[in-house]
Amino acid sequence: MDEDNFTPGEINVLIEMIREHDAFIISSPEHNAGPTAFFKNITDWLSRRAEKVMEDKPVLLLSTSPGRRGALSSRSYYEENLPRIGGKVVVSFGLPSFHHVMVDGKLLDEAQTSLEEAIRKFQEGL
Repeated sequence: MDEDNFTPGEINVLIEMIREHDAFIISSPEHNAGPTAFFKNITDWLSRRAEKVMEDKPVLLLSTSPGRRGALSSRSYYEENLPRIGGKVVVSFGLPSFHHVMVDGKLLDEAQTSLEEAIRKFQEGL
């Protein structure tokens, strides 16, 4: 049975795009204390079509939410599941209380510094 015949064409395109890149920054919100249905569906298709499609490439995993946990539940799900498709989560960063730390389109200094530190750690891990 040819798996390509049962896979949405966009997933095959995504697999090729993943193979062309050396590292990834993935940011996903949280829905009801879990991953979004859309992003989970994408990773489910990737796991069915290509074993370890991310080929141990480094990942910076980002999330935010209006709550104090910064989408920890969703991020934790992907910390555990991205390695199943070959993603190597180098840094995981959550930005809590989004509506309080984003003012007039800019992050407050402390939040900005924390984000920059996560990005720096990711770059060092490349």
